[in-house]
Amino acid sequence: MSAKALTNAVANKSHPSNVPVEALSFGALMPIDVALISTVVSPAIPVTVALPPAPVVVPPAPVVVPPAPVVVSSAPVVVSSAPVVVSSALTHVMSGIGSWYATFFGSCANLSAPFGTIITITDLSTGKSTTCRVDDRGPYVTGRVIDLSPDVFSQLSSLSNGLIPVKISW
Repeated sequence: MSAKALTNAVANKSHPSNVPVEALSFGALMPIDVALISTVVSPAIPVTVALPPAPVVVPPAPVVVPPAPVVVSSAPVVVSSAPVVVSSALTHVMSGIGSWYATFFGSCANLSAPFGTIITITDLSTGKSTTCRVDDRGPYVTGRVIDLSPDVFSQLSSLSNGLIPVKISW
């Protein structure tokens, strides 16, 4: 049955059993009107309408950024232009001038040691040693490597000396 014959059958309200199912496959010749099909085809005959496939959406792949490499330098660090030497990052040794200042019992000040670090101080002129805990920053005078509380300084030298050559390590 041609498309024209199917259209005439619908217009004449022919019984749906008179319209062959093959007549419904003329979609390439004319668009299928769903209302037209529902008047021609019996409810007992299943009608399948093909829809275009849904587009496939692929989410973008996550961007993975590798961590930056950590570079640890073992080169000596110069704290000031005075005769100060700092050794590798695992053992810190500095030489320079030590002084005393009015601060708490058993404490000291250093520019590079972390707070709470226990530092060993050795008087280079006498060979005496003692320890102190870093709780302040300083000294801010060229050539000086540590400021000591009066009680720690007096274990190494007399307070009247004021300045002594020291080696510190932590």
